[in-house]
Amino acid sequence: RLLRRTKRLVVRPLRAGDFRAWREAHLASSASRNDWDRSARKPEELTRARFAKLVKGANADIARDAFYDFGIFRRSDGAYLGRFAIMDVMRRFAQTAYLGYNILNPYWGRGYAKEAVSAAFELAFRDLKLHRLEAGIEPRNVRSIRLARALGMRREGCKRRMLYLRGAWRDCMMYSITVEDLGWTFRGPEPSRDGKSRPRRAGDRARGSARARASAVRGASPGRAARDRSRGKSR
Repeated sequence: RLLRRTKRLVVRPLRAGDFRAWREAHLASSASRNDWDRSARKPEELTRARFAKLVKGANADIARDAFYDFGIFRRSDGAYLGRFAIMDVMRRFAQTAYLGYNILNPYWGRGYAKEAVSAAFELAFRDLKLHRLEAGIEPRNVRSIRLARALGMRREGCKRRMLYLRGAWRDCMMYSITVEDLGWTFRGPEPSRDGKSRPRRAGDRARGSARARASAVRGASPGRAARDRSRGKSR
């Protein structure tokens, strides 16, 4: 079951019953504050039919193990705060996906993005058994870069003209994190030489656990760290 509860949030795939919370949150949002803010929507974009199509498509993507879209809800009142996505899942030798996140602008500056993305790490590495997450962030998106760093993601370079956004190809700074960076052990299948996955042996798990314990002893500090889908990241 793809769900996490944090101190203030519940994160899970969207359901048909979330329509009212989703619509009200977007209607309450102010005009876009930067190039990556898609909080405000026109009423004609916020119909029940459009939301049903969004949910149906997201569920199909989950069934294909291709794209996992999660709503972010406040535990205290069920308010819809935004979304994050574990996107373009690559299996076999990679066991990698891209990470995207967006908090609606009425909720900026309260630490919700950091709390939600920390839950995304757990879902990606523990539930989906991925090994690595990457976030492509435009160099001017300072708020999102600050969040990636705060969560322990490391900068690994720049991909030139990586994404087509707002009518042009955009460069992205690449930030990444692996399961070992969090002090955890990779639990996914191990690809064989022919590219097919096979279950990990008990000895593999034991060796991974031993490495994690050794890292802890050395004092390593693991980071705490679409239909409607934009890969420009914003908070």
